[in-house]
Amino acid sequence: MNDVNWDDIRAFRLVAHLGSLSGASRRSGISAATIGRKILRLERKLGSALFEKTQTGYVLTSFGRQLHERTRAMAITASELSIWRDRVLDLPLVTIAAVPEIQYLLARHIRELWSPEDNFRIAFEGHVPSRHLEHDKSSLLITPMRPEAGNLKVSHLGSLRERAYVRKDFNQTKDCNWIGFRPDAEAAVDKHLERLGEGVWVTIWASTFEGLVALVQNGAGRAVLPNAIGDADEALVVAEGLNPQTEKPLFLVSHSDESAQVEIAQLKRRLTVLLTKALSQSPAE
Repeated sequence: MNDVNWDDIRAFRLVAHLGSLSGASRRSGISAATIGRKILRLERKLGSALFEKTQTGYVLTSFGRQLHERTRAMAITASELSIWRDRVLDLPLVTIAAVPEIQYLLARHIRELWSPEDNFRIAFEGHVPSRHLEHDKSSLLITPMRPEAGNLKVSHLGSLRERAYVRKDFNQTKDCNWIGFRPDAEAAVDKHLERLGEGVWVTIWASTFEGLVALVQNGAGRAVLPNAIGDADEALVVAEGLNPQTEKPLFLVSHSDESAQVEIAQLKRRLTVLLTKALSQSPAE
């Protein structure tokens, strides 16, 4: 029955339960004609009549009774899934806005941040202006720019340190190419590499941070990565030669009234623990 549409089965069971197309139409909100077409399509696929039309309504045939019994478990499962879906959609949604490298770091440690047992959902976004948080109590912002005004709570998480990394077996003597990160197609220069000067020879540009990391891991060249990511990957080493280390502060920003929302307070605690630990690790030499 792989080619049988579940919507057709559901229509069949509804008619079997109510005994008429009109009753099934009222219950489902689907026209009687559409339900009739679903039943006919199901009968053609299965090669047998499912109902006998009598003066009192639609009565299951012998084959129809067998199908009804065999689809009972499917109906129970579908009902449970529907209940679960509705319950999930009712859960509060918290937005975490952060730069791509922080989103990547959080994704790698997602079970320290969220689990299926939590009574909230998470949405990751690339950018939310700090002023937006003044009116949105369900968003958290991780940013290198400390907001100076607004009805906001700001906490310093530490400093995001960056330097260039390369795969261990990459021939750094022979090959001098770099990998650039340019999420904006119109950007002329990779801000990560601009400070390194004319000696930087970029042979590949990545448009996503995930792509940048994958390129380094697969030996495409050198790339600037946060220490918390580069040092944690045993396949990578700090690149030799021109490689100034830079750092920028990171702040966790929320609405001042966030304590009224349990899920926000819980996520803030987890984010603080996770990122403070990651940012405090000493860079590899």
